[in-house]
Amino acid sequence: MKGSENWYQLGSVTFSTAPISPVATQVASTASSVTLESSYIHGDANVTAQFMRIKYYELETEQPVQSGKPNTFTGLTPGSNYTVYYSIVANGDTIESWGTSVTTETLLLETLQPKVISAGNVIIAAETNVDEAETNVGFEWRRTDWTDDMASNRAQAVVYDGHIEGYIRGIYQNAFWRYRPYYESENGDEYFGEWVGFDPTNTSYFEPTVHTYATVNVDGNTVSVKGYAMRGTDNVTLQGFKYWKISSSGARLMDVDVPEDAITVKASGQVMTATFTDLDTNSDYCCVAFVTTSEGETFYGEIQTFRTGEVTGIGHVTINEETGNSATPTIVGYYNLQGQRLAQTQRGIVIVRYSDGTSRKMLVH
Repeated sequence: MKGSENWYQLGSVTFSTAPISPVATQVASTASSVTLESSYIHGDANVTAQFMRIKYYELETEQPVQSGKPNTFTGLTPGSNYTVYYSIVANGDTIESWGTSVTTETLLLETLQPKVISAGNVIIAAETNVDEAETNVGFEWRRTDWTDDMASNRAQAVVYDGHIEGYIRGIYQNAFWRYRPYYESENGDEYFGEWVGFDPTNTSYFEPTVHTYATVNVDGNTVSVKGYAMRGTDNVTLQGFKYWKISSSGARLMDVDVPEDAITVKASGQVMTATFTDLDTNSDYCCVAFVTTSEGETFYGEIQTFRTGEVTGIGHVTINEETGNSATPTIVGYYNLQGQRLAQTQRGIVIVRYSDGTSRKMLVH
């Protein structure tokens, strides 16, 4: 049986091969996601691929994974039980684990009071426990005097640290409005928070909201960072990141002042990204997201630290995690954008999974 110990007899000598036992363990969850870690004992078996599939009644999603690293499924149904199967391909055989039961949290969608930053311009918000990676989350809003046959306005929004925020610009001022948050799972189920009404002329002063994501991607002396910026009452004239070199590494520096000689990198959007290049190798840096307003005030997010690595001068080399040898990855499967495995490639965007556990999108004409 695949995945179990196998016995053989050669003449008068009986021997057995060691079992390969893939194991998937749930390590975290939100209302819309579960995160699992996977592991297996393979001995000298040649493992060429790993993947997980998650099942909810008749709905299944499959994705490539890497052992020893967190693997997250998003777009799930809140407060529901799923079964996860972790499979590896070793010596040409596919060995699948027993189904692991995982559960998503009960959904939280609590509508917060809006911030009318100027007449007709409103920041709307909600508390939630959906995953930050979700894109099918946002708000819908409508006038309180609209009849049921008139559709609400709807827009996607960004989740950060348990909050959803959106910005409505130029809303009609001579009427009262109401809004509510929503989340839509991958299977099309929709969930809504409670309606909250507001007067678009009842203005107050609000500062901008700025955050620096803790996730920093380091590739030698090139670093990619991510930030969050939501304007307040005053117009934003400049936003982006500042970074500077520090003398020693350490924990996150939350109370350090930004030095005057910090390098500024401009960025745009509610979710900002930037790449720092040509940094000193094996060195410690700080970075922080910022927003400067029309009043000349600058507001900062959290200060994050990172350390650069070596620059080898070698291009892309794939290392086989099991043997430690360089190898050329081979294609082990094709998937559509919904994560469903395809028998062959098809026209459009296709996800290609490789034997080293990586994947990439490919446009097929």
